[in-house]
Amino acid sequence: MSMMSITSEFKFRRPHGKSRNGCLRCKQQRKKCDEIKPSCSRCVAYGYTCCYPQAKSSQKSLVRLKRQVLDGISTRSSTRELSILKEYATKPQSFGRIDTPTPLAESFGFFGATELVLFGDYITRTGRLVAFDQDELYVLQVGVPNLALRSRPLMASVLAFSGVSRCFQLAQGKSVTQAIMNRIVHTLELAGQHYQIALREMQVAALEPGCYDIVLANAALMVMYGLADQSLRIRLAMMTIEGKTEPDSRVQPGQGDWMMLVRTAHLAFVGVLSSPEYVHDGYPSWDCSEDKPGYERTAGHECVVLCPESGPTKETSRLVLPIIAGTYSCAFEKLRTRVESQKLDMLLDGDHTYESSPSNRLRIDDCVTAMEVLQKVASAMFSSEDHSPPGHMSPNSHIFRNNTLPTNGSPWLRTYLARVTSAEPSKLLRRTIMSFLNLVPTNFITFVQHVTTVPKEVNSLHLNIQPAGSHYGRWCPVEQLAAEIFAYWLVLVTLLDGVWWIGNLGEWELERFLSIVDLQCSNHCSKESWWPRSMLTVRKHILR
Repeated sequence: MSMMSITSEFKFRRPHGKSRNGCLRCKQQRKKCDEIKPSCSRCVAYGYTCCYPQAKSSQKSLVRLKRQVLDGISTRSSTRELSILKEYATKPQSFGRIDTPTPLAESFGFFGATELVLFGDYITRTGRLVAFDQDELYVLQVGVPNLALRSRPLMASVLAFSGVSRCFQLAQGKSVTQAIMNRIVHTLELAGQHYQIALREMQVAALEPGCYDIVLANAALMVMYGLADQSLRIRLAMMTIEGKTEPDSRVQPGQGDWMMLVRTAHLAFVGVLSSPEYVHDGYPSWDCSEDKPGYERTAGHECVVLCPESGPTKETSRLVLPIIAGTYSCAFEKLRTRVESQKLDMLLDGDHTYESSPSNRLRIDDCVTAMEVLQKVASAMFSSEDHSPPGHMSPNSHIFRNNTLPTNGSPWLRTYLARVTSAEPSKLLRRTIMSFLNLVPTNFITFVQHVTTVPKEVNSLHLNIQPAGSHYGRWCPVEQLAAEIFAYWLVLVTLLDGVWWIGNLGEWELERFLSIVDLQCSNHCSKESWWPRSMLTVRKHILR
């Protein structure tokens, strides 16, 4: 072969550098990755979920925290469970394939590489974001993961909540590109699938003996998942209204399902009490005067709580909270007078009208109870008898039932559920406000969901009810009262905009509710001076 032919066949390559920092999918397919973040061009073009390998320091941190979980597992854990997690805690993992089988998949059936990432994210970040103090941090970061390793439905709840938390991370920017929105939708759908698994399988698991810990932990996680999912959808909808992202029907907010979901933990706490004497008028009983059961701690588990959030943002606490605190008393008194007047009118009318029917008389009784709870919650929020900071609950507030200590379930988990279900007084503003849903009659929540659910003609992004929805029936006086009580409570919920898994839920729901009121009512509720409407106007004017 001549020198000329050899030279013509040899092709010179341009100088280039090599990189090992490409995304996992490009590595798997042996393609050149342009390393654009958060998603490379190839993954965006083909609609893949782009995922970059973790830094070595992050992997070491994940391994260290997984070993902490291993150390906290009780002696009841089987050798197989320990060996499964140890295998993952002692060698680096590659998350190149979403459907890569793992040893945990043999136990749970759905535990692939993506689930392992979400579980690690819950241990390293999400659990620390929710906890308010060291006691709660131990429950959420050590206790719940330990239980999840032995329970498929609880593991599904952990993954669902962790998935929504990761979506919040993706939506933190000033705008959301279509590539980021696709990642959010993908992760949100995955979280929803795990939530459905937990919901379906917990119905079976709850029938097994000795399931108290699983039921309690699962209920607490489902509450946070439901609130976080709705809050995320509201954030994306508000960003759409502001022109920061394109409309996407896959992430539209729901209509009120979160209210009953919040009550789930309360119902679970009542359900695991050991005998009927622990329940009084439908409320859980808890003796706040006795020593609480101690946490079953293991030495070396002291970690830092990332953001102990009580309720409002700094701006809301400084500018809006004082206005609500200064005006609520008079507004609540007027509402209470209307509730009592309506009940008296129904008693005088007998059964001669629909408004005075037996079913509506039961509903007005629920409204009276709900009004009492609302006033007590507000008083606990703004009471200064013990010189607590505004917006914190006085420890001496007696809106809870006291009796004796339940015996079912682990002590550390019972104590945590007592906190989050309002069975034990709390100084956290978010728990004081959300206790309304735990303390009012269940029928009242169902009734409010019914009267505030609008037809499909509602434009959920712009909160306007179209004329085509004129078939939607008018409220009777009892329905209007229930809706008014709910609106007054939503004003208090707007103070929780500093809690990441609640966010602007109160403002969004109040604005949606006022759109329904404009269609239903032509009385005092439609006036600008009506307290919920005026508080929403003030909030928007100050904070926007």
